[in-house]
Amino acid sequence: MQQFVMDVFQTVRMKLQTIIIAGLATTTMAFTPVAKADSAPQPASHVPERALTAIMRYANTNLEEWHYTREWAYDGEVRIDHHDPSRPGAEHWQLVSIDGRAPTAAEIKEYNEDRDSHEEESEERFDNEDVLRMLAPGTVKLIGQDGNRLRYGYRMQSPNGKKKRLYRPMLGDLTVVQEGEDSWVEQVRVWNDEPVRPVIGVRISDVAMDFQFTRQGEAVLPAGVDVTFAGKFLLLKNIDRQIQVRLTDFARVADITASQ
Repeated sequence: MQQFVMDVFQTVRMKLQTIIIAGLATTTMAFTPVAKADSAPQPASHVPERALTAIMRYANTNLEEWHYTREWAYDGEVRIDHHDPSRPGAEHWQLVSIDGRAPTAAEIKEYNEDRDSHEEESEERFDNEDVLRMLAPGTVKLIGQDGNRLRYGYRMQSPNGKKKRLYRPMLGDLTVVQEGEDSWVEQVRVWNDEPVRPVIGVRISDVAMDFQFTRQGEAVLPAGVDVTFAGKFLLLKNIDRQIQVRLTDFARVADITASQ
């Protein structure tokens, strides 16, 4: 599950690179902020117990054990692809449709090239402890409660000490549903309180990510994510983009195999 979150960050970065290339062709998880953590990353040892239990529950979900369908809406286009973990490597993603029609051979070729490139760039994998290391020590605090829903605020840090400038401006909150002795994460929001500079020449003034999760039996699964970002490229070209992702039709590989 932690890799799903990282893949969204990776996709946003790749979309920004696309915007930069286009620009060159034409002109060229209500919170009082605390001190940012500049120390070396370390496990979040002061995460409240309920939040810790819920975070680790979704972190331990392995999406490579699931078939599911993903719908991407970006720049007025809707793409649907399917995740099939029985296929090897990057081929576990297959393009299904674009704007409700079957993709052309050229579109499938482009999709496969992007998919393979993404797979190569995602070689750096993250373990469950890295989910906790993204939470700056001492910043995870209960900030609200509505019935059995608890809301915690937090500030982010790099989980491995790399790309600190991308994480340092980011903070957010997460909603934990408490059901008896059980707890799970229902929503994680991330935003910035100062500009983010993902690459040279790009200044992102506003970033907002809203991850939604759902339960299917004992598993906690991603239901969707909404991403918006705005800023400027080379101080000239405005950047204003929205990405919407929805994930559906989850079926565990083991369950499918057992039914065959």
